[in-house]
This record gives sequence, C-alpha cells and structure tokens, in this order.
Amino acid sequence: TLYSSLDRETAAIAFAMLTGNTQGVDYGALTAFRYGGVAHIFAVSGLHIGLLYGIIAAVLKKLHVNPYVSVAVCLLIIMLYAGVCGFSPSSLRAVVMCGVASLSRLFKSKYDALNSLAVAVIILLIINPLNLFGVGFQLSVCAVCGIILLSKRLAKILKRLPKFIVNPATVTLSAQAGIMPVAAVKFGYLSIAGLFLNVVAIPVLSVIFVLLFICTVLSALMPFTAPFIMQCAGLPLEAVVSLFINAGFEDAVIYTDSAHVFIIPYYLLLIMLSDKINYRCIKKA
Repeated sequence: TLYSSLDRETAAIAFAMLTGNTQGVDYGALTAFRYGGVAHIFAVSGLHIGLLYGIIAAVLKKLHVNPYVSVAVCLLIIMLYAGVCGFSPSSLRAVVMCGVASLSRLFKSKYDALNSLAVAVIILLIINPLNLFGVGFQLSVCAVCGIILLSKRLAKILKRLPKFIVNPATVTLSAQAGIMPVAAVKFGYLSIAGLFLNVVAIPVLSVIFVLLFICTVLSALMPFTAPFIMQCAGLPLEAVVSLFINAGFEDAVIYTDSAHVFIIPYYLLLIMLSDKINYRCIKKA
C-alpha cells in the first residue's frame, strides 16, 4: 500500500516509522535523521504503542464497550502490532508498561511508573538475557527512566509556559537527558541539534504517525482510495524528510570517544536532580 501510493523514499521512511524496519531507507536519509537526533522515530516504542492504544481505547469508550473487554482488546491489538514490528525490545517494553498501567487502572490500584519499567525490564531479560547488551533496549529503558526521573521537575521549572509547550518539552528534554551518555558511547557522537529539535519535531512527527497509521489502514482496507488517502499523510511526511535531508545537521554534532567514563557519575547526578530524592536543594548540590 505504501510503495504503490508514495514515492520510494517517502514510502520507505513511512514503513520504517510504522514498523521500525529501516532496511529500505536510504543511508543518506537515515544518517540525516540520526544527525538531527530524531532517528528514534524509527524505533517503535512508547510513542507509537501509546498513540495506538489511546486511539483504540477512545473508539471503544465511545462505543460503550465493557472496560474489561476494552482493556483486553487494546492489549491484544498492541501485542499484535509489536509482532508486526518483530517484537523489538522497545515495542515489547512499551506493551508491558501499557499492560501494567491498564491493569492498575482497571483494578483501581496505584500506578508507579518506575515499578512498571522494572517489570518490563525483568520480563524482557527473562525472554532474552542478551537484550541487556542491545542498544535498542538500553536507549529505550534510559529514555523512559529519564522521563520518570526528570519530567515532573522540568514541568515545575517551565510551569509559566503554555501547557501545549510544557508537555512535549518536558517529555522530550527528560528523555534526551536519559539517553545522552549511552547514545554518545554507542554512536560516538552527540547531536546538539537534537536537544532542541526534538521539542518541535516529536509533536509534529506524532501527528504524522497518527495520520500515517490511519491512512495506511484505510488504504489497505479500501485499495481504490489509496492514491488519494495516502497523500494526506505522504505530503507532510515528504516535507519533514526534505527538511532533514537538506538541513545539514551533520555540522551540529559533538564527536567523543570517552563518554563511557562519565556514565556512572552522570546517572547518579540525574537521580539526585530528580524528585525521587527528598533532600533540599543545598543538600542535593
């Protein structure tokens, strides 16, 4: 459906966004996204699973479906979607955390994000202990950990700004803070552009992902509508792809070969700065 309705490059990027499979994406385009610090849009994770879960849950709620049935259907669909994505560690981590959140809400139990992440990590390591050494697993866990540790504190700092800016900014900045040292060790560079670009890019790409998902499903069910429907998501995606390829983000990276030295003190600092340590500012400092 994608390749018959869009040009090859846009179709390959759309397929990568939907499934996490980047084999068809041109190396230059993939590198441009990496230098821009937004290559994580190709790793099916909480952003993708959460949006899909939210859409299905909203539809089922409108149809007044029984809450237990609704949760079961939502979890089944996101598990099937994770299967389409090859059960990547990031997609499975998101599915488990969605499952824990859903069940806690269903049974009116208190939800704790850090515990939920711990459950996901344990399950993934039981399935395959070698996940521990995978870059996808490490970045996924560190990003979520950064959000859990820092997002509330950042929200307080940015509370004077409008909510539509604060929410994506806090999530994006805290996730970036969580993955910085691991990304530097694994890839040998840090994207400075990505620190600022993600605040704008992630909300835009989230909208494009939702459009892309809905348009692809409708086009697959009704092939005769594909040439028209797919353009609704294809045109904005083409614009974003063109921006990243031509922006020259390779000039906004810092190369490093010694980032591993700072990993332990960096994460200790992150924990100290979070709202999980109940010391006053002077003691934390």
